[in-house]
Amino acid sequence: MASVTREIIINETPERLFDYVTNQENLPKWLLQIAKSEVKGGGPIQRGSILIQTLKQGNWSIDSEAEVIKHDRSYSHIVSTRIMGVETTISFDFQAQENDRTKITLISKVRGRGLGVFLVPMVEETMTKSDVYLENLKQLVEINH
Repeated sequence: MASVTREIIINETPERLFDYVTNQENLPKWLLQIAKSEVKGGGPIQRGSILIQTLKQGNWSIDSEAEVIKHDRSYSHIVSTRIMGVETTISFDFQAQENDRTKITLISKVRGRGLGVFLVPMVEETMTKSDVYLENLKQLVEINH
């Protein structure tokens, strides 16, 4: 199993940052490998929600479903998906800092099953770009702060 952890401090409260990160309309604005994401059946996102996502990598795209494993407002949001034998879990943890700032920790884990083990290096390479995604998030949130 491969794992990548990244952190950044953003000038926003944990509650407002959590709401921005988990709003599916915002995802493609900062998490660049996602072209589209929405809650299956509509409604508010919650534990057990299924997210319909269009992922893009280079010239290809693939539709997938991700399940919300944990959705604890202002503290933690975890999503898990399985595509072509590759299981990916993305965890966002929010920790309040002084002066209405938040440390967000992004933990990405990937595991291959069967032939999916050969795809793990490609997914892991995408995960190493998490610094870019978090910096995108910081810029978008702080511009609108």
